[in-house]
Formats: sequence, structure tokens, C-alpha cells
Amino acid sequence: AADMDQQMPEEVKARRSAELIVLGHEMSEDFREYYQGKETEALLEEPVSIGDRRYMVGYTSEYVKMALETEENLTNTLRRGRVAGKMQDGLYLMVEF
Repeated sequence: AADMDQQMPEEVKARRSAELIVLGHEMSEDFREYYQGKETEALLEEPVSIGDRRYMVGYTSEYVKMALETEENLTNTLRRGRVAGKMQDGLYLMVEF
């Protein structure tokens, strides 16, 4: 069993946890930036209005959130397309072929 006197101080745990959260966000953003222009497939889940346009929003198998502009209700359908760009934080535009 570990000796109780050797436990890490709470402030060190808190700082390391905060650093890991920041690193996770940075890595997540890099991972998503990698997708720009790539072909992908998303499971569309729900219709969403952004501005005056209608989209179906869903996720790739890597949990990258995608929006496909369409008036059609494509709930629970898989769609293939190209990642055309970032729409807002954490949401990318997918354009079908």
C-alpha cells in the first residue's frame, strides 16, 4: 500500500488537472482542424436553423460535429461529404458530393 505521507498536495492535483483539460482542448481543436477538406461520413441527428438557413446536424465516428445544409429531414441517416470549413466553435460544414 502507498504511504499516506507521500500523497500529492491538492493544489498540485488541481493545477495538473487544469493543465490536462487545456491540453485536451488544444489537441481536440488540432484534431478537428485536420479534417478541413477531408472526406468524411456523419450520422445526422437533428434539424437546426442557423441564421436563415436550415441544416441537419450530426457527428462523425470521431465525434466531430457536422452540419449539412438541407431542407430535408435526414434524421438518423448517414451522409458522406467533404468538410468545407468551420462554421462556429465545434461545428463544421459538410458538403455532399
